[in-house]
Amino acid sequence: MALVLVVQPKLTFADGAFVIQDGEDKLTVPLSAAEPPAQFKGDKLNMRIGDTLITFDKNGLGIRYGKKGGYTTLAYMPTSPKIFSTEEIVRNTELAKSGERPARVSAVSGFEVVNDKLYLLLRWDDKSGKPWLETLVDLDTSGDVPKIGLIGRFGGFSYTSDPVSDELYSTGNKLFVVLRGIDGLALGTCDTLQGTTAFKKLAPIVDECHRFGSLFYTVTKTPHGMKSVGIVNPVPERFRTVLETRGEVVGSALTSALAVKESGHVSLFAFVSGAKLPVEDGSGFAETSFGVLVWTPKAKPVRATLRETEGWTILSEWKSAGP
Repeated sequence: MALVLVVQPKLTFADGAFVIQDGEDKLTVPLSAAEPPAQFKGDKLNMRIGDTLITFDKNGLGIRYGKKGGYTTLAYMPTSPKIFSTEEIVRNTELAKSGERPARVSAVSGFEVVNDKLYLLLRWDDKSGKPWLETLVDLDTSGDVPKIGLIGRFGGFSYTSDPVSDELYSTGNKLFVVLRGIDGLALGTCDTLQGTTAFKKLAPIVDECHRFGSLFYTVTKTPHGMKSVGIVNPVPERFRTVLETRGEVVGSALTSALAVKESGHVSLFAFVSGAKLPVEDGSGFAETSFGVLVWTPKAKPVRATLRETEGWTILSEWKSAGP
């Protein structure tokens, strides 16, 4: 019987970055990889697509191209026959006049660029600050004059309440947004090639939903004082409960595990196996194509391990040669 020699990856550190070497495959992991992916939240939007400048602030949606441009409050949306019936339009008009439901757009719940189009998930809040309309539009910048197109509504509302947020996620020509439906958590999708939307319930009602990178995690309080944490994966449109804890989910750059702080200490919980890995306080960790890299301390490492996430088996180790 022939013996198979398994060569583990080699882990080194120099010039503020780890290097993982496995045969001819080499990967550099900077210390900044430990930072969670930025999710935009604020009260203003300012971005450029080619020669077109798009903004959003208290004046509404601003579009400038060349020396031309201006603002729109999109006050016509609540009376669009594409998304409302005649009876609903009459009702929306009455509520707008009374001030209960302002006709001007309140917020940008999400934004994503696909090819030459900017997709915006726009939100209208009522007098009390609760959303009453959220709809997807596109801004086509490929022509001489940018054009706004109405795509449609989803069967619920996104989980954000910020004036500008980033709840839209895309892969290929498909857009995703996690929604609070009438009877549970759902996933809204849009085929940007066809201009069609769909709505799919994934789970019962949850208390919170937060995006981190390409995934979303949910938190729901249980009757016995625990927190049930779930993961929403837009591709392949699936929800799964991964753990119950009394701790708090903390942000990380991982996509195969969740970082949870319990009794003041952080542990990593693998999505697939549920395996738990306690990590030292002040550690950094990052996802790589070889596994999860954990190092201590975060800013100036003196030791590190590369681990697979099925059972957190160590694949490679590094220790500083210094004092």
